Amino acid sequence: MLKIYSVYDSKTEAWMEPFTQLNRGSAMRLIEDMCNDAKTLFCKYPGDFTFFEIGEWDSVKGEVRIYPTKVSLGLAVEFKRENIAPSQEAARN
Repeated sequence: MLKIYSVYDSKTEAWMEPFTQLNRGSAMRLIEDMCNDAKTLFCKYPGDFTFFEIGEWDSVKGEVRIYPTKVSLGLAVEFKRENIAPSQEAARN
């Protein structure tokens, strides 16, 4: 079963196309990477985007289950890392 995620853009007042991930941990890692990639809107305007878990995809039954209440994972700004030198980043890993 895959989890389904989407991003709400407060500037456009619209939801972005959903994406799937194995679980919340892998989704949060992907979100962190997107929010720290200078080429993305998430990095450029982190206060505009909120990430949500919105449902599940069952690949055995071919069914989508949308949650009655979306689960907020946080604003993009919460996933931004402080700028650290590459040598410090390597030491952290």
